[in-house]
Amino acid sequence: YTPAGRCIQKPYESIEKYNEDLIDRYNKGEMMSEDSIHFPDSLKFKTHRLARTVYGGGGIMPDYFVPIDTTLYTKYHRQLRDKGALMKAHFHFIDAHRKEWLGKYKTFNEFYKRFEVTPDMLAQLVATGKEMGVEYNEEEYQKALPLLRLQMKALIARDLWDMNEYYHVINDANESIRKALELLEQPDFEGLLLKKR
Repeated sequence: YTPAGRCIQKPYESIEKYNEDLIDRYNKGEMMSEDSIHFPDSLKFKTHRLARTVYGGGGIMPDYFVPIDTTLYTKYHRQLRDKGALMKAHFHFIDAHRKEWLGKYKTFNEFYKRFEVTPDMLAQLVATGKEMGVEYNEEEYQKALPLLRLQMKALIARDLWDMNEYYHVINDANESIRKALELLEQPDFEGLLLKKR
């Protein structure tokens, strides 16, 4: 719920309907272009105090639209993830290096600032993928490399600490969070939001 009490979750009969809606929105381009999102006029409502346009029917329309970036999610990357190679490689590293890493990085902040996924770790990931039937693709690997490094670091952070640390790392690639933080740092961010509607 929003602070004003509006439910941001659309009502769904089942998980299948929920997933169908996500796929439908993706196929219509709603996650890539704000111009592809359409609400019926019957759902429009103006708030009393600020005359902001909001929509009924569940769900929300963000004040600032951030499109998803699908360029890093290559077929090779998806296969590494879907076949479990990313998790298997990460478990190998945790089992082999947990004590060493906890000794080297006394706090999560030290880990966050200094830890880097090494070329040897990436080579192990590729080898694990091959063992699990994932055919190597150099071009797709290079495109996915920044995200693979980040995911590996986040998974390691989760196992050394907890889920908060996982999200702290993985959200470095979350453009929606970056945009929100950028807006919150503006001296007149409330004014920016009011100008949008």
